[in-house]
Amino acid sequence: MKNNGLRLARALANDAKILLCDEPASALDLETTSSILSLLKDLNKKFDITVVIITHELDIIKSFCNRCAVMNKGAVVEIRDVYDISTKPREEFTRQLLSHTNHFNLPEEIISKMQGPIIRLTFEGDNATNPILYYAANTFQIGFNILLGKVEYINGLPLGILYVQLIGETDTIKLAIEFLAPNTADLEVINHGL
Repeated sequence: MKNNGLRLARALANDAKILLCDEPASALDLETTSSILSLLKDLNKKFDITVVIITHELDIIKSFCNRCAVMNKGAVVEIRDVYDISTKPREEFTRQLLSHTNHFNLPEEIISKMQGPIIRLTFEGDNATNPILYYAANTFQIGFNILLGKVEYINGLPLGILYVQLIGETDTIKLAIEFLAPNTADLEVINHGL
């Protein structure tokens, strides 16, 4: 840690324009990782220095970076805004990478026990804060059993994932799904149960 501090001081003393950090939080506890990232953010702002982070930890990328380059076998396969890569990856390799790191799926034990359809809703940007389930519940007279959900902010923009069981008459549930699909970033029927 002390050597890293000396390297940082040398880079700043030489008026560096780019600071390259190779796995800056490798093998660190959460508190130290947070401190390191906070220090790097401060350096970025105070000294107008570009910070390039090389890491396998997507949580660090989501919390710190504005842009991201995804590499596969030594070649850059995708380079874009972190939020865009997180929400709409263009390359299959990026999709696989994200699916391995998100770990936000409904356990099969819950799916097999539920009666009625289960859907996975993804909310992005402005639509992440719209009360769409409230409108669907009132319009179609159906209920929602929330099974799992999360909202994370990437560069200040919300990304939400919600797993819900739909409760009601078959016809009104189908109408509600048709209503929800264009009003969310993505809708996937996990368990039809109709």
